[in-house]
Amino acid sequence: MKILENTDQKLIIVDRPWHGIIICLIFAPPLLYGGITGAGDEGVWTQIGLCVVGVALLVFAWWYLAPLKIIFDRPAGHVTWTISRIIGSSWNRVELTNITGVHLERGAGDDRGLKRLVLMTNGGDVPMEAGLNSFDRTQFAQAIETWLHSAAAKN
Repeated sequence: MKILENTDQKLIIVDRPWHGIIICLIFAPPLLYGGITGAGDEGVWTQIGLCVVGVALLVFAWWYLAPLKIIFDRPAGHVTWTISRIIGSSWNRVELTNITGVHLERGAGDDRGLKRLVLMTNGGDVPMEAGLNSFDRTQFAQAIETWLHSAAAKN
């Protein structure tokens, strides 16, 4: 994740997990090729296994490694986050007046430090990321809290 802009009017945070995407795209095609062509004499179950692992890597990259853009926009009065995938983008929007804070959500029973950013709103918690991540998100949660509190102080 990276903060692209942090002004009084806007806070823009992006996450482009290119390393993970590239690793998945390096390993998936050879696995699929080996499974489809039957390279080697290992048998049909090995071919099926290679195809399953190759498809699983592509699905993992598509779902969990999608680029994310979060825009807190004071003039517009809302926060919008967009998840961009190959087949299209999805976006969510929450009014700034409904946001009560932000926190890092941990996985259930997770002792490995997997977390994701979650907005606390009047209607309940709203996850801002599709999956849990081991990279530290504390800096971004603090930046969002600071930006939100500076907005409250001015209003």
